[in-house]
Amino acid sequence: MTAAGSAVGRPEDARAHLRAFVFALHQAYCDAAAALPSAGRAALPLLAAEQVTVVVAAARQLHVLATADQIGGPGGPEPPTDQIDGLRWSVRFYDPVVLPELGRIGGPDDPAAAQLRQALGVGSVLYHLSVAPGGGLGPHHAMHAGTGLANQHAAQARASLSRPDSSAVVAGPARMARP
Repeated sequence: MTAAGSAVGRPEDARAHLRAFVFALHQAYCDAAAALPSAGRAALPLLAAEQVTVVVAAARQLHVLATADQIGGPGGPEPPTDQIDGLRWSVRFYDPVVLPELGRIGGPDDPAAAQLRQALGVGSVLYHLSVAPGGGLGPHHAMHAGTGLANQHAAQARASLSRPDSSAVVAGPARMARP
């Protein structure tokens, strides 16, 4: 703990912690996907995307949102690209200092997901996690979130394939709320 009472004191430390969370989430997603047949893996939106951008946005809640859309960063150098089993992503960080609209995006009862996407200029969402202040972002939470997300995407793909009028897999955004 730091003198300020935070386990993560400097902004660089917080970003490294959140980048590690995203890496662990994606590792769990890929591990769960490995158990699927190749057609099932190919239908998963995170694995089907050429490049994923993960946005970590601090509003009243912390939002971790993934998109295949090309979005610009808040400035500075391009973020590094990480990769696991064909899943490639970069992580971009936003807060009300670099994007003032985030300070007005509401709490748990507000339509924060739509407001956040609009503020960031994101059209399609592969997943969106919301974490309340004090919520868990450790490796254990990432494992559960990544595994659950892969299973949710696989179920959506199976449901889409089982529809008689469906010729392609269409996976909508996964929404998971974290306590």
